Amino acid sequence: MFSFFRKKKKGAPVAPSPVLPSPGPRAPEPRPQPRPPAKAVPTVDDHGGAEIAALRARTSEELCGLAPGMNREEIHAALAKLFRRHNRAASSLDDRLRAEAEIMLEAIVDIRHRYLEAEEEADG
Repeated sequence: MFSFFRKKKKGAPVAPSPVLPSPGPRAPEPRPQPRPPAKAVPTVDDHGGAEIAALRARTSEELCGLAPGMNREEIHAALAKLFRRHNRAASSLDDRLRAEAEIMLEAIVDIRHRYLEAEEEADG
């Protein structure tokens, strides 16, 4: 192979390129192991457990920072801002941050149902 690159000397035979033996049959690749089940939302015993427990003890209004006398537009703007922030955190690899985001998203949904959707049903 590639003998045309070698300089040929007159009268000297060119040695053929060596032929390598075939490696033989390949061993089958190992099967991938099944993934472990997804972790549940961390509890008090997991990372940042005291903080998570403190969040769970607060009401949805406290978590979302709603003040008495807020009108519908103010509530909607506050919930939209909180949703953008915590929806990103819900896919975090950090367990504590993900658990906090799940609690906050549940609170946002609760407030939306109680204050915004209840007014829409009453209006119409």
